[in-house]
Amino acid sequence: MKPYIQIHAALLLIVLLILTACERKSSQTSTATQINTIHSLYTAQYDGIITSAELSSYGNFGLGSFTGLDGELIMLDGILYKADENGKPTIASPSITIPFATVTFFASETDIPINQSQQLVDVNDMLVLDRHMCENKPYAIKIKGRFNYIHYRSWPKQNPPYIGLNSLANIEKRYLAKDIDATLIGFYFPQWFGHVNTISFHYHFISDDHTIAGHVLDTNIHNAIVQVDPIDKLDIIFTQSKTSPSQPTNEYPSAAPNTIVTPRPRDVREGNNNPNHNKPNPQIPNNPSNPNR
Repeated sequence: MKPYIQIHAALLLIVLLILTACERKSSQTSTATQINTIHSLYTAQYDGIITSAELSSYGNFGLGSFTGLDGELIMLDGILYKADENGKPTIASPSITIPFATVTFFASETDIPINQSQQLVDVNDMLVLDRHMCENKPYAIKIKGRFNYIHYRSWPKQNPPYIGLNSLANIEKRYLAKDIDATLIGFYFPQWFGHVNTISFHYHFISDDHTIAGHVLDTNIHNAIVQVDPIDKLDIIFTQSKTSPSQPTNEYPSAAPNTIVTPRPRDVREGNNNPNHNKPNPQIPNNPSNPNR
């Protein structure tokens, strides 16, 4: 066989392996519906464009925020919760409005048990490296189990004139919950989604007893089941507002501010020349707000 034919055959085999790994295991397709874009939050467009009752018609699983960033949105098993600035969840009013959210009707295609303590960043890496997910496709992710800790945050309600999302880092409220049974509600979007959604992994959570909830910064999983649902189609509902953003920006949004659960570079994920690979994440603060929660 000629060298160039061998090269072409090898490339074809690689492509086929990648496509096979990315294929759905079932014939069903999954649609996610998104309210506005993540870039709208970075440009301080915090006014809601859809009610929670309307949002519920598009899915039973998801995350987002509310008008004025007044709480973190968690949708689990068809129930929509609002976690306030203190991390206390309540069932959201049907009339409350939402400026940004991503929801889907969750149907797990892959169930992966976690039977030993792991940082969330390592679980994210495993999902990609073990080909449970493909880096160029969106996914909905549910992680239910026991957590050694969950480091999370929320923001106080914002009032007009709004400031951009990146300017809120100094006023966010952080919490640390220990030894907790909970469910993480997450999505993964590849790099090329850019200003459309939060690229990489993004998680919210709610405890099983519904006493605490919020946006996940980091967590250590004791044991859990990770469920993955590939997203085949994304519908976006855009704002009809004719008002210009109050905080125009050219910033390229990656993970939400101060989120530390994004995947590491490939060479780090694979442990190449990295003496700290698989060591506990050192970025948990020494004095988070309300550490006994």
